[in-house]
Amino acid sequence: MSFIDGFPQTVTLKQMQEACAALGLPARHLVALSMDVQDGVVAVLHVANDDGRILAHRGAPLITELHIPRGEEEVPGAAADG
Repeated sequence: MSFIDGFPQTVTLKQMQEACAALGLPARHLVALSMDVQDGVVAVLHVANDDGRILAHRGAPLITELHIPRGEEEVPGAAADG
């Protein structure tokens, strides 16, 4: 049972991976993801080389922030919500 009727209590790893795939983000390098209905999506990702290895500096993984702005184009067939 959810704390708010109709909202899930948890999100699964598969759901998070599917959200990343829908946004074109590499889920295996994702550190954080936030969405804002006005500004779009902000993703924090580990920086990886061409072989997929995470790069580090002074023992800490390098990260980068990616901003995907919200566009005005509507997605055909998308359900409108109230």
